[in-house]
Amino acid sequence: IGFTRFVTDGEFESVAVIPQTGGAPDQVWCVVKRTINGQTKRYVEFFETTSSEFASRAWTSFQTDSAIVYVSATPTTSVPGLSHLEGCTVDVVADGSYRGTKVVSMGSITIDEEYSSFEVGLHYNSRGVTMRPTIPGVVTEGLQRSWNALYLRMKDTIGGRLNGRPIQYKPSPLSTLVPFTGDHKVTGGGWDSEGRVTFEQTEPYPMTVLAIFGTLSVGDH
Repeated sequence: IGFTRFVTDGEFESVAVIPQTGGAPDQVWCVVKRTINGQTKRYVEFFETTSSEFASRAWTSFQTDSAIVYVSATPTTSVPGLSHLEGCTVDVVADGSYRGTKVVSMGSITIDEEYSSFEVGLHYNSRGVTMRPTIPGVVTEGLQRSWNALYLRMKDTIGGRLNGRPIQYKPSPLSTLVPFTGDHKVTGGGWDSEGRVTFEQTEPYPMTVLAIFGTLSVGDH
């Protein structure tokens, strides 16, 4: 268990947590100061974990900030309801895939192809860095280290990067994104005196890392 820093395109000014019954996650409410179209705005927002409107895609969690969900009865290229993000660059997730970024104009965005289900919101990156690995009873500080084999244990993950490189998965069925759960072997890094591992999510997809482990060389061992 460790502290996590939350960063958004703006500033969290006030936070309140409301416990929920029945084992449901706590509700986190906040006042966020954002610069919208050159003007300072303050929004009351809350961290929503999932949405029933995402039932048709491979994951139901939100992966953008200050987001809206828009579902159209017929496929469309236009997404309204974005006046609160006027002039902002937003991530567009449509029909279960990331479709790039757009700039909100006149309270809406227009994309090149027609889709039915949209999540549109502000982008954020998620990044974690491990501590330097050590061996009990052995002084390893200052020694060169290298991961010979490195594994990520992940749950319901799409995409992600390890030490700056995209994580490569087995091909999914055509035109589908399938979340990965399990242990995934990745290529180890070179030699340095740190041995840290950096894992990131730079696209609006879910990523949960449960464990990082492998075989480590330290010095001459």
